[in-house]
Amino acid sequence: MFNFFNKTEEIISPVTPGFEEKERQTPLVGKILVVIMFVSGMYFGETSVGDIAGIPDQPVPLSYCSSGYHFRDDLKKSYSRKYDYYNYTNYSSDSYDYYSDGSKCIFNVFEKESEIPEIFQTREPTKKELDQINKLLSDTDRLIYTTQEKTKTIEKQYGISLQERGIQVSNPIFSTGSAQQEILNQRRIESDFNSQKNNLLKQKSSTEDKLKILDEQLRKAYKPVFEKQNIATRQYEFKVFLLQFILIIPLFLISFFWYLRLHRQNSPYTIILIATTAVTSVLALQVILVWFWGLFLAKIIEVLMIWIASFALLSGLIFYGGMILSFVVFGGALYWLQKKVYDPRRVALRRFRENQCPHCQASLNLADNYCPVCSQQLKKLCPKCQQLTFIDLSCCPHCGEKTSQV
Repeated sequence: MFNFFNKTEEIISPVTPGFEEKERQTPLVGKILVVIMFVSGMYFGETSVGDIAGIPDQPVPLSYCSSGYHFRDDLKKSYSRKYDYYNYTNYSSDSYDYYSDGSKCIFNVFEKESEIPEIFQTREPTKKELDQINKLLSDTDRLIYTTQEKTKTIEKQYGISLQERGIQVSNPIFSTGSAQQEILNQRRIESDFNSQKNNLLKQKSSTEDKLKILDEQLRKAYKPVFEKQNIATRQYEFKVFLLQFILIIPLFLISFFWYLRLHRQNSPYTIILIATTAVTSVLALQVILVWFWGLFLAKIIEVLMIWIASFALLSGLIFYGGMILSFVVFGGALYWLQKKVYDPRRVALRRFRENQCPHCQASLNLADNYCPVCSQQLKKLCPKCQQLTFIDLSCCPHCGEKTSQV
């Protein structure tokens, strides 16, 4: 049969066929020591990796005031309006963020280079003006509500006075004339408050327009700032990655090399290298993923999650595909392991060592050339010495001739 992938058949040693866990049992104390080795190794390794991150100079973060001017925040904001997927308190649903106080922000060097503090300084009077207008609007709304409640009370009194006059009460509780005049006065007061509110709303609209212009200036000024900050952050992350890589990867390669070497030799000391390889592989994977996460993975996943959230069907299909993929990955890994462990050649070798038939596990104490239970042929003539030898063994026990490839 044509071997398309040039795949060679696996050679299984009759001496160390592998996957014979019963022959390599470690005492309970040894297993406890391995667990302790793994836990302590992870603790000290994580601490070391974390401390290395503090060696390069980390770039000074942007001020809190920058949070409302990032284009990615605009993307989140647009989706949050439609799907309520994100909840960001720094944004209003219909306007810019008017509540960041530039005087309380500590600007870094990139913000100062782009004259961000000066723009915020120009923005502050307008912002304070808007805050004052909002306070006056709140006070006016409260006065309007109070006037309306008072008007309702007087109207009730007026209704009672009309009833008293209708039944000709000699000593009425409320005066019809005074109640009617008071209602007119309250309505006039309410009208004045409403006129005042309308004027304040016009002032608010005008002030908001000014703030929008200033915020647009800030957004444009912040664009190069974010780019510079991103470059500085990536440079810092690369330095950290390089230091961590130099520290962890060589140790991982050495541990993995010795693990493979001892595993091939079926050495009882392989379990020690399992712990060291596990610790170094976890740390190596962490170092690599953290760097790639900051480099591009986080942005890709963030954009994809926002985009997926906008399509319910697509989101459902992707998670359904994730479920199928988990079956394939973990099921495939289990299939590969089971295929290795239960390879017929390995099974035959293990059963021969237990003096069992390699096909049905019947005892071979009463067997000669055929199994007494399943009648499977067990022996054949050696082509060199013509002595009977087991079919499933690779060498003749009489002359050492290789009889089959196990």
